[in-house]
Amino acid sequence: MGNYGMNFKGITRRWYINVLAVVFLVLVGFEIIFSVIVYNYYYDSVGQHLKARAEITSRFFNKYSKTQYSEFYTGARQLVDDFTEKDKIELQIIDLDGKVLFSSNGFVPSVLVMTNDVKNAIWGNTENFIGKNSFSNENIMSVSSPLKDASGNIRGVARFVVSLTELDKYILLFISVSIVISIIIILLVFFSGRYFISSIVKPVSDITKTAKEIAKGELNIRIDKKYDDEIGELVDSINNMANEISKTDHLKNDFISSISHELRTPLTAIKGWSETMLSCDSKNDTETINKGLNIISEESQRLTIMVEELLDFSRMQNHGIQIDLQPIDVGSILIETIYIMKERARREGIIIEFSIKDELPVTIGDSNRLKQVFINVIDNAVKHSEKEGKIDVTAENDGEYIIIIINDYGCGIPLEFLPNVKQKFIKGPSSKSGSGLGLALADEIVKLHNGQINIESVEDKGTTVKIVLPIIEKESSDDQNKV
Repeated sequence: MGNYGMNFKGITRRWYINVLAVVFLVLVGFEIIFSVIVYNYYYDSVGQHLKARAEITSRFFNKYSKTQYSEFYTGARQLVDDFTEKDKIELQIIDLDGKVLFSSNGFVPSVLVMTNDVKNAIWGNTENFIGKNSFSNENIMSVSSPLKDASGNIRGVARFVVSLTELDKYILLFISVSIVISIIIILLVFFSGRYFISSIVKPVSDITKTAKEIAKGELNIRIDKKYDDEIGELVDSINNMANEISKTDHLKNDFISSISHELRTPLTAIKGWSETMLSCDSKNDTETINKGLNIISEESQRLTIMVEELLDFSRMQNHGIQIDLQPIDVGSILIETIYIMKERARREGIIIEFSIKDELPVTIGDSNRLKQVFINVIDNAVKHSEKEGKIDVTAENDGEYIIIIINDYGCGIPLEFLPNVKQKFIKGPSSKSGSGLGLALADEIVKLHNGQINIESVEDKGTTVKIVLPIIEKESSDDQNKV
């Protein structure tokens, strides 16, 4: 079991305290109770047998006893001689002074016998006694019963004595067997529990070690799944987490590479045209300078958009994107966006056609954020359309929602990319794909308006983006605050 079985910390320590210690205490308690029960059972059985034997003998003797002492003496002797259990029980006849008159084993001690049972029998009671035999020093049990003459006078005592040596050995054997069984149970609990705890502690330790390695950046490490239980589920969760982190890390690296390239392109253009303009004659190279200024302006705008995307992404990560809800005209915002994007599309040889099928009502929203959504979606459509292509933009009102549909006829999105296309860092295979943040930000903004973006695409045939916004006719002043 290795070091895991000897680690007395954590789960192992709690198991020793909560399980093994409880089992040990229960078994110790059981042993004590069992020993007392066995001891009392056998001692009570012997005592009851002796008492019954003494009472029967006493009643029989008293019934046929004579008044004269000589006849009593003869009857007592005859009682001892006729005693049939000499091999198991010793029968003693004792006078009122405690002197043993007769004994079934033939040995008459010279000392007086005045144990509690004899004293009580002299007073007319049948009692028992447990103690040491003063001659053999062995444990004995005795029961004494009074012997009476025909007049009812107590003449002596019939004392039945049995050695407890064999009985004690028998009881000790019983208790020893139960102790051995208890030890076996404790060992079984110990080793089975230790194996079970090891089967938990070792995988948990492996999981902990792997988690620490993942935290250090070792994203390719995985845990071998050995059990189809809760531990196995935990292993699956850790492995899935590592896969997701690895995937996210890969996407993040791609994003950094992509955004670096995206930033480098306008910066290079700005730097190049700035140097060109500095070397130009301000009087004779007016056309070149104007062209350079236009390019620098356009590239600066591109940089601004990218920086805004990065800032919005940071806010989105911290759940800090805010929208300023005000009454807005979605149709006007859409027309303004298309007007901005038409010039760029024209330079790419692409035509944007726009139509409003129904009158669009005033609703509640953030005009700047919605314009950001429209620009992002239309910009993607322009990027992925072929030259001399076309983009259709339509808007309609179904009574509950304003629906904006942007449809291009470009390269489309491969089926394997489509389910995740709105997630952050996800970029399509096209070289025209941007930073991978635009659609994620657009989706987040639309969700903050309680709307949704649906994307359908067929590779090499085009993509349709449907933006659905709820119509909110009235809004309280509290609801118009930033959220």
